Amino acid sequence: MDQKRYARQIILPEIGVEGQGKISSGKVLCIGVGGLGAASTQYLAAAGVGRITLVDGDFVQLSNLQRQILFSNADVERRKVEVAAQRLKALNPDIEIVTHDKFLDLSLAEELICQHDIVVDGTDNFTTKFLINDICVKYEIPFVYGAISGFDGEVATFWSKQGPCYRCFRPSPPKYFVANCAQAGVIGAIAGLVGSAQALEVIRYLVAGKISQHPLAPEYGRLRMFGLSNSGEWQIKKNVDCTSCSKNADLSAIAMDKYDRCVSYEVSVEEISDIKPDDFLVDVREVKEWQESHIPGAINWPLSKFIENELPDLSKVSSRIVFYCKSGARSVQAAKIMNKNNKNSAVSLCGGIMEHYKPQL
Repeated sequence: MDQKRYARQIILPEIGVEGQGKISSGKVLCIGVGGLGAASTQYLAAAGVGRITLVDGDFVQLSNLQRQILFSNADVERRKVEVAAQRLKALNPDIEIVTHDKFLDLSLAEELICQHDIVVDGTDNFTTKFLINDICVKYEIPFVYGAISGFDGEVATFWSKQGPCYRCFRPSPPKYFVANCAQAGVIGAIAGLVGSAQALEVIRYLVAGKISQHPLAPEYGRLRMFGLSNSGEWQIKKNVDCTSCSKNADLSAIAMDKYDRCVSYEVSVEEISDIKPDDFLVDVREVKEWQESHIPGAINWPLSKFIENELPDLSKVSSRIVFYCKSGARSVQAAKIMNKNNKNSAVSLCGGIMEHYKPQL
């Protein structure tokens, strides 16, 4: 451990040499290297966290640069985890960076979460947040939740051993459409603010550990809100009937179908894993996303239009209708709306554009 590098931290009485040693031996899993992850990982690397594992299957897009300060113009269309690893190692060559160039799924969550001291949530969808929570509860690992939208954001550290879990706060996905950053917009500075707060929560946990009387001990379940519309904090209470962390909860057989990715319509949607040459493709991402990159031949009809019940006229299409988005979540939702209101039977491309149309790098 290079004490000169970390001198400004070591001099803090709450940290000292002993605390810095705990930081340097820490193992942190960062899921998502977007707006939140770009900020949190830099401060964790600078603080000297011994091993940082990055999980993200995305590539850098021009629209990311407004808030994802880990990347530059020259990085557009490069893999995010590849660029992030290079930047973080340049910032602190003494730490270990491990990368997984894929989006989190059940098998990867089961494999990785139990190997780390704490998890940082840098995701932008409910599916992954619930998956992170449930696997963290299963293996008794704390995780730092973060979310941003518009000019606002929020942070909380959940650890079911000493407080509530994420499902105590939000038991299930909302039954209405919730726009992510690509759809609703976000100011870059709020991503930096929330990501930095997440890094601080990680450092608090690594130093304090399980000592609740330590001055840096996290306040588990304490939701902190930042921004222009909302600011302040409040304590989330543990739910005695929580489906994840209550005494009667059963996490022994977690399955991916438990994680509802969209509005629950009583309509089934077939999810396919390949595209045929004569398929009629509908890109349900927002216009700006479609303009940046899309599968050749696809038309654009954003999910926001489906939500407003403004449906495309596909009555003259005789071939298979395939909806797709970035990862497969929005396309399932759009297809359900379409199939409920129209005789056309639309299918959803599992994995989205990230799995089926990657630029040549």
